[in-house]
Amino acid sequence: MSGIKGITTASLVNQLSRLPANLGLKRDGKIALIKCPDHKDGKEVHPSMRINLEGNTKHRIGASKCFVCGKYYGSWSRLYNRLTGKEASESTIKHFDGTGSSDYIKALLQPVETAISNEFPNPKNSFPWNGMEEWRGIKGKLLNDIKAVYFVNPIIDKGQIFLPCYMHNVLAGGIRANIQPYGKRNYFNTSGDWVHTALFPFDYVKSMIEEKGLRFIVLVEGPRDALYLLQYGIPALAILGTGHAGLDSKYMLLDDLEIDTIVLAFDGDDAGRKAKKNAKALLKQGFRIISVPFDEGIDPAKLTKDQVVDLRKSLKANVAKHTAIKQLLPQVL
Repeated sequence: MSGIKGITTASLVNQLSRLPANLGLKRDGKIALIKCPDHKDGKEVHPSMRINLEGNTKHRIGASKCFVCGKYYGSWSRLYNRLTGKEASESTIKHFDGTGSSDYIKALLQPVETAISNEFPNPKNSFPWNGMEEWRGIKGKLLNDIKAVYFVNPIIDKGQIFLPCYMHNVLAGGIRANIQPYGKRNYFNTSGDWVHTALFPFDYVKSMIEEKGLRFIVLVEGPRDALYLLQYGIPALAILGTGHAGLDSKYMLLDDLEIDTIVLAFDGDDAGRKAKKNAKALLKQGFRIISVPFDEGIDPAKLTKDQVVDLRKSLKANVAKHTAIKQLLPQVL
């Protein structure tokens, strides 16, 4: 089935099947039904929340509405956040407390600091990033704004930077990165399912596009790529590895952004080209796609300041033109 803004019917059905049994999941043709979390203290007897399994002209895949209380969620990501406690009402907290839930939901509800405490910096041995100090070309102010932390990793006895990933004001996970390149790997995503649905740094970029009224975002591979573009005013989100480009769950968060254009700016190597192809296949149904062709060995973080500024001007002009054309379509049709 075709996806609308990054989610497909197959992916949605798969995710629904992993929800707790006490939600009373039922499937009826093009819709699914679960118990509504927003009335009767989340403990109604018969499922009343209808979830679209196929998109149509009025509602996208994953949009849902309760035919009893009328509560509406315009995207699967918003209902998903409600069910997992990320947008918890009183009834949600009482109902989804982990009792009788699958291991999948228990892991989602468990505080990140407890679930992967060994991978997060110890507050006693870590410090907020110095706003005057750059990290590999990334300005200290931006690092402060995203709440980056400096700490000494006792295992390798070297300093690292911790880049937290906040989604809807929840600390989902993060990336530990070496201060300077060291060995074959320099970026380490903390463990857990969060990385399959995360875009970094989501909350920061969401605020940025809302404040500036932007209609596009740029998808890149790694966290440093995203931060490098962000410091020059380009709204960039990292998928945190080319292997994630083909996961439609990775793009659920895009439902919460008022954008119509996605710019793919992956590295110019074989892995980057494959990732671009996979991402485009999933996103082209819901967005206009623009591709930035990088030469072999080039990635966003290797661009000069002048090149980034030129890219920003080009993107804004291109997207603005597209928006103007779209506004004329109703008059023509």
